[in-house]
Amino acid sequence: MPSKGGAFQTIKTPTQSVYEESVIQHYPLGTLFQLGERWFRYANCGAGFGQGLVLQSSVVVGDHQQRVNAVVAPVDTNIVTPAIGATAVTAHQYVDGWCTIPKVTGLGACYKIKSHATNAGSLNFPITLYDDLWEALDATSEVTLTTNAFRGTIVVPAAANAQTARVVGVALLDVTTDYFYWCQTKGPAPVLCDTGETLIVGDECSPQTTTEVAGAVGVVTSLLSNVVGRVMAVAPAAEYALVHLDLD
Repeated sequence: MPSKGGAFQTIKTPTQSVYEESVIQHYPLGTLFQLGERWFRYANCGAGFGQGLVLQSSVVVGDHQQRVNAVVAPVDTNIVTPAIGATAVTAHQYVDGWCTIPKVTGLGACYKIKSHATNAGSLNFPITLYDDLWEALDATSEVTLTTNAFRGTIVVPAAANAQTARVVGVALLDVTTDYFYWCQTKGPAPVLCDTGETLIVGDECSPQTTTEVAGAVGVVTSLLSNVVGRVMAVAPAAEYALVHLDLD
């Protein structure tokens, strides 16, 4: 049976500009829009941020990782019920995110999440998947929940190597908490240069080398740094460089 897999799209002419935010969700999260050499993904803001800052996915919730499956789920059903820890689940938190089975019965499977209700925590948590299970889950199975990479995006923290999730891109405007926007992932974009740094043309840059300003970038100094792109136009400290992003 073909995977239903959610409603990911690639669009040619969006109704919402890359310079606009919206309280209404117009497209599935992660929808791709290519504007010449610039690429954008449709995203949701987890905590208000300014333009030109490097953004990451929401922080992983430990209480929603490797949780015991509370209700036996046979093949060809699409409901999975992990017993989550004390941290509550908010509305839509995991919609279009991922349900993975990291170990024991059913291990190695990955399913996209279609819907769920809120949950106060320390309770069984039924989630509905887009696709039916292709392998049954029993009482030994463990379930891990991961948000869509573009839901609840936040600024990368202001400390060296402080990134707490995958880097996703840069916004071209200030975005309000819980609003929807286009997150640039590829091509030329303005990115803030960190205090104490000077970027020159050709430098690879990363937020992991910076220690002063959340979401700002500095010159890559380690092979372990998460490179976001390469500098196209120079910028002294606390100013915006033009960076060719390479995150998609």
